[in-house]
Amino acid sequence: TISNHPKGQVFTMDTNWRSSPSMVSAVNAVFEFAPNAFMAEDIPFQAVKAAKNSPQGLPAQALFISQLELSKSSKSDIENALALQCVKQIKLLLSQSNTLKLDDDKTLQHSDIAILVRSAKEGEIVKSALAEQGLRATLDSQASIYSSDEAHALYFLLAAAADPKDETALRRCLAESFFGVDDEQILAFNEQASVFAHYMHLFELLHQKWLRSGVLAMIREALKILGVFEFWHQGSATSIETDLSDDNDITENSATRFWERSLTNWNQLAEILQKQSRNQKGHFALLRWYHDTLSGVISGQNASKGDNETKLRLESDAELIRIITIHKSKGLEYPFVFIPFLFSCRGASEAWFYNQHDQLSIDLTKAESSLVAAEKDRLAEDIRLLYVALTRAKYQCYVGTAA
Repeated sequence: TISNHPKGQVFTMDTNWRSSPSMVSAVNAVFEFAPNAFMAEDIPFQAVKAAKNSPQGLPAQALFISQLELSKSSKSDIENALALQCVKQIKLLLSQSNTLKLDDDKTLQHSDIAILVRSAKEGEIVKSALAEQGLRATLDSQASIYSSDEAHALYFLLAAAADPKDETALRRCLAESFFGVDDEQILAFNEQASVFAHYMHLFELLHQKWLRSGVLAMIREALKILGVFEFWHQGSATSIETDLSDDNDITENSATRFWERSLTNWNQLAEILQKQSRNQKGHFALLRWYHDTLSGVISGQNASKGDNETKLRLESDAELIRIITIHKSKGLEYPFVFIPFLFSCRGASEAWFYNQHDQLSIDLTKAESSLVAAEKDRLAEDIRLLYVALTRAKYQCYVGTAA
């Protein structure tokens, strides 16, 4: 180690320049509670002092821990309950936004809130819980755009626009819920010649648009002339009326969030197809490429995680609550941090551990002593991860856990 070297000197940064004094004191209290907090003699915890003062208007308490009595529930039930608890706390915090004054006399914004999770799955759970209460959030996801519902609806649109005389392709496209064609219109398409001719004409226009201006222009034209924008607008209006009739004070509604997410996906897919069309000879070749790409994702032959081009984009540049994994949050800071799923951990199923010589080893016999050593290493890593999560907060941190 450095301290054992003849010229070695260890310098410790003893001042936290990120967090408020109450937040620093809370973290100190957590990790000073037990000796050898990080379960490693070479990694001692050293309490620090705060350089900043707390903004006026913030409660003195900085760390809030909620433990739900859910020991007899399933893991899924616990996750849902903790997600709901997190959402309630966020709503309460936001209700005080006008009275909370942060640095530079700023008021609390949605983007001042970060929810730290262990995995994308946990992120999706809490994002859904937020959406049910009308709160919008961004999730830094690795999911592929090809796994979205829009990706599959788009295939049927492409197939119909590529050959507008194919009645089966037209019928299959119109059956997609994204295009807002209800059962009565489908019946009219099948039974009334005028309605049938109307849709044949629309898809012929889309076919010509594709040939003249490219696939991206065709897709955007399709959303317009097939009435998708109007369908989304009507859905938003209906949702707002429902919210008002239920005496709901949430201004954002599920329909608005749906079409923002959906439109982002449509645009991203259209841009990918436009780029790929330069490598394909004709619209049928592009259609085959797209079909093979989707089939590969479904069968698992293609990577399930998206690259920079195919990873799901954020649906809005607006002020949104942020959901991010603890690993990706390293080095970042947020005024208010929520860690809703602290109860979860992945117990050691394989006997990977560091031996007395600090070498990573595996015991293929899975002897009990080796599994205990592996579990100890797992717990130590989780404690270090907890330290990272707690120290992201500037003012307050909310932790959710269960028995």
